[in-house]
Amino acid sequence: MKELFHAMVIVNIDQAKSQLSDLLELSLGGEEVIIAKDDTSLVMLQPVPGKTGIRRGGQHRGKVLQSEDWNSAGVNKEIESTFL
Repeated sequence: MKELFHAMVIVNIDQAKSQLSDLLELSLGGEEVIIAKDDTSLVMLQPVPGKTGIRRGGQHRGKVLQSEDWNSAGVNKEIESTFL
């Protein structure tokens, strides 16, 4: 059976400050968490879609090439001139 209603939690900014960890857990559990000010909804906490976990660098190591003169005075002047 398809769920017709889902939980929604609305808190003010002060409550959000003091209960942020709990609100994050609720959001990660699928509940809508709304932060409001003066009875006006401001933001909704939502999990970031896709992978979670620690980001690690280095996946392009050895795949990106740069010219030998990438940091030469001539190249730096050329780049600088595009911003002036």
